[in-house]
Amino acid sequence: PELARRISFSESQKERIRFACASILEPLRNHFSLPVYITSGKRTKDLNKAVGGHPESDHLFGADTGAVDIAIRRVTPVSVANWLVNNVVTKLVVAYAREGFVHISFPDSSGIVNRLRIKS
Repeated sequence: PELARRISFSESQKERIRFACASILEPLRNHFSLPVYITSGKRTKDLNKAVGGHPESDHLFGADTGAVDIAIRRVTPVSVANWLVNNVVTKLVVAYAREGFVHISFPDSSGIVNRLRIKS
């Protein structure tokens, strides 16, 4: 919690979050007619290291990157991930089946679109 208190957002990062809510998370919520729980969002480098995140994680919100981890109760991460890559534009979707959540990297200038990984 102490590391999370240090998180702040620039105006461009706020815009990326608004975009993700409108174009990724809201369509997902509407499809399943269930709440989407965000379990992780922007992280500082210290927080990312503390939770075991990749050193270049999109959770660090670089120049044009961003990511969230989400869960939908009663829907498997694999089902959520498959719906996402077939219905909205993302950079990367990772279904963490055992852990019960889905990582979503927002579209960015990398040119990577709708890459899917399943971790069981």
